[in-house]
Amino acid sequence: MTENVANAAVSLGYGIGFMAQRRGDFTWVGHSGGVAGYSAMMYFDREMQLGVIVFRNAVGGKAKIGRLAVDVLKVLVEAKWDASHKPVH
Repeated sequence: MTENVANAAVSLGYGIGFMAQRRGDFTWVGHSGGVAGYSAMMYFDREMQLGVIVFRNAVGGKAKIGRLAVDVLKVLVEAKWDASHKPVH
């Protein structure tokens, strides 16, 4: 990630705080949020240039969209890595 510094010419700004996370040997960066009745997850793998966005218009229940988003991202990253490392015949 690149480091940003405040610009004295800017009087107002807004930014997103990205979280770096790890599960075993898999790492990703992302952000989550929501409002009443809705939730969203956005995770990405910078090295593989892949990302996943999941929106849910419900709260409660057993669904864990954060886990779903990470699981899908990991599958995509592994598939892209496998495809890029296949021997050329």
